This record gives sequence, C-alpha cells and structure tokens, in this order.
Amino acid sequence: MGTAVLVTVAVLLPPIAPAGADLKDASQAAYARAIWPETQISLAVLMIFLPSLLYALIVRGAALGRLLIGSISVLGVALATFYVVISLETYMAKPEVVYGFGNSVCVEPFRGIQPTPPVRCFALEVPSEELRGAEHWVQENRYVQVLVSPRGHVGFIAPVSGALR
Repeated sequence: MGTAVLVTVAVLLPPIAPAGADLKDASQAAYARAIWPETQISLAVLMIFLPSLLYALIVRGAALGRLLIGSISVLGVALATFYVVISLETYMAKPEVVYGFGNSVCVEPFRGIQPTPPVRCFALEVPSEELRGAEHWVQENRYVQVLVSPRGHVGFIAPVSGALR
C-alpha cells in the first residue's frame, strides 16, 4: 500500500526544480512539459525500492533474508537515484535549438553551411498527442525547429513556416 502511494505521488509530482528552458516561450515551455515525465518516472522507480530498503533496515528477521532484501534495495535505490539526478540535470539544462529538414527524428542541416554538419538523429520525448498532430508535416521533410536536451532527447518539434526546401 505504501509503495503504491509513493509511486502515485512521484508520478503526479509537479516540477520541483527550475526548468532550464525559458517557460515564457511557448515552444520551450512545451519542451519542459515533455521532458519532466522522465524525472517523474525515475522518482517512481526510486519509490519502488525505498520502502523495501527501510523494511530491511527496520524489521527484525532472518539475517540472510534482511541482507538479501537490503542488498537488492540498496542497488535499486542507487541506480534509481542516479537516473533521478541525470533526468533532473536534463530538465534543468537549457535546451539546444536545432533547425533543419525534419524526417522522423533526424535533422538534416540547412544546405549552404560550410563545413556541412552531419545529419543528427535524436531520441523522441515529444508527447504522443503532439506527435500525432505533427505526423503530416514531419513525413513531408519540412524545415523544422527542434529543441533538444543535452542528452539528445527531442522535447519539442515544430515546422518553421515560410521555409522552403
């Protein structure tokens, strides 16, 4: 019961750290909203292991059983904490603005830049409803603006109006 409550609280938790994105800019605010769930999931995983660690420390029982539960819990808490820290750093970092011709989640730089930068592909963290709304223009290989986290996760993608290929 306690674990379920902790996981629910973690998943519903609003941002607890300042965003690196400029929340006054609509596209950067959308980026921040897309990136925050990664931290919520990391916190939820941490909340799964934390009660069992406390159980191993507090409850009396067979020493071998407590050692086994405690060891697994310490490993889980350490790993989950690592991911919480990484995801918080990602949320708190300023996103990189990338322009190019979008095809799925790869951005081909604008031709004419010398030396020609390579095509860059990113992990997509855009909410599914936003992606469904973007399907028609992403497939058309239109000129796009992408906001990318330092770890290469796309948190926002939008067509740049008036740009021709």
